[in-house]
Amino acid sequence: MGVSNRVVVMETGKRIAMGLPREIQEDPAVIEAYLGQRTDETEHNLSDAAGRGVEV
Repeated sequence: MGVSNRVVVMETGKRIAMGLPREIQEDPAVIEAYLGQRTDETEHNLSDAAGRGVEV
């Protein structure tokens, strides 16, 4: 995100976030819209991957 000073994020034609790139990367609404919600299984998989030395 080093190209933009400000970012606007849209989901199904509606603006869900606007701000600095760092703010957008950490915005829960943006994360959910693009990556989905974390579940217990997701947390387990991330923990397992980190244990194998995979950067998450």
